[in-house]
Amino acid sequence: MIFQKHYNTRGMILVDIILALSVGLILTIVLSESSTSSREIFYKSRERNLLLDAYHQYMNTGTSGSSIHDYDIQNSVIPYGNDMDEKGTVVMSSSSEISFTSVAPISYENTDSSVQYPICSVDFTNTDIIGSYNWYRKKEWSSATEHLSINLIKYILPINQSIPLTDIEVRNDIAYISGDSSTTLDPDLFVFRIDHRGHADLVSYINTGPGLVSLSVIGKYIYGASPSKVGQLHIMMQSSQHDLSLVKRYELALPYATATPALGTSISYANNTIYLGTEKWVGEELVGIDISNPTSPSILSGHEIGSKVNAISIFGKLAYVSTPEQKQLQVFDIGGSGNIIPANSFSPSGWQRQEGTTVSLFENGLSFGRTTGGYNISSDHELFVFSTTSTQTLLFPLQVNNSIDMPGGVYGIMSDRFRKYMITRQSGSEFQIFDNTLSTATSLHFSLPSLPQAMTCYRDKIYILSHTKSELYEISIEKN
Repeated sequence: MIFQKHYNTRGMILVDIILALSVGLILTIVLSESSTSSREIFYKSRERNLLLDAYHQYMNTGTSGSSIHDYDIQNSVIPYGNDMDEKGTVVMSSSSEISFTSVAPISYENTDSSVQYPICSVDFTNTDIIGSYNWYRKKEWSSATEHLSINLIKYILPINQSIPLTDIEVRNDIAYISGDSSTTLDPDLFVFRIDHRGHADLVSYINTGPGLVSLSVIGKYIYGASPSKVGQLHIMMQSSQHDLSLVKRYELALPYATATPALGTSISYANNTIYLGTEKWVGEELVGIDISNPTSPSILSGHEIGSKVNAISIFGKLAYVSTPEQKQLQVFDIGGSGNIIPANSFSPSGWQRQEGTTVSLFENGLSFGRTTGGYNISSDHELFVFSTTSTQTLLFPLQVNNSIDMPGGVYGIMSDRFRKYMITRQSGSEFQIFDNTLSTATSLHFSLPSLPQAMTCYRDKIYILSHTKSELYEISIEKN
């Protein structure tokens, strides 16, 4: 009995020894793997730290395509959204590569950090995309329009309901709206604070003269095109509390003493220059005005189009202009010598009746819209999308990629990488969404409370100004 107990004890000791050796072996393997993994993490971290050091040194002193401490640094700039450039920097060594992405304004010089740049998101269905293209690869659903719906918020603006409203810009929760009243004492620029729930407070307003028909908000300055014979460009300044003051009325010089003065119609901004369009007159209907000193603007150049300028859009060294004449879309070279030089034009059928109303640029894409001309002829299309390139030099020559009939005309266009969003005056279909092929099979049509006048966007929201009422509509695009 004693022998049996002694035998069992020895057996248990042997099992304990085997278990201990096994545990020790496992622990040794784990420690070895952990050591290897730690070394890999250390070397990767050190390499990444060296790359970051090279990147920061480049940002301070380097140039595109430079080499710092055996690291090659390459820079690329591509258009990002409506008002931004995406700057991609790649730092490479023989064994590693790291990419950095940032977003910067294309042309807006902000003189007041409290007033942000206008940023329209690349995709209105995604609010968390600024800073990288990686979101595009992570989309989990189709780009087809049938997956979309809209959420509409209506703002009844607390102003005289008889004032015709003409244009809109939005920054954060501030909406800037211009008006063109026939009553001399009525204001022509309003600033509203919107709460994104349907309530709008009138923050300030100003009467600059005969009225404003188009506006552009640049930092603390607001530039307006006025149908006035005593100043076609009006320059306003806003305080940090959005109080408004008139800085300057700028009058285009008459080509001769007895000439009838011009009337302002449209406005656009790029690189310290305001591009002002006017009604047809004896002078130049498209002019560039230097506003590097907003209190003392000066003429740079001009071009006599021979027709009213309805809309202007600037991209790099090119200006795109819509008109009611035969050349309903015109392209001008505004770089180089500082002159405005004709570069290209587009004359669609039906130009005798229809007017070019809007031109829209998004990244490398160009869209053009026009009216129906009073009655609709289905073969004379109202919406045109042009072929694009992969560079920032756009559209030489102009070549229509797609076009469709839009009963009601086209009065505003927004784009992202998947779709076209537009406003028309077709009853019951005032807001429409198309994919980039303009397929009518998947298009969506939505009714607005009234006919639209103008369209803009800020980040992931679209804002539409009413043509017939003192109302503003905020639209969010949602996934079904």
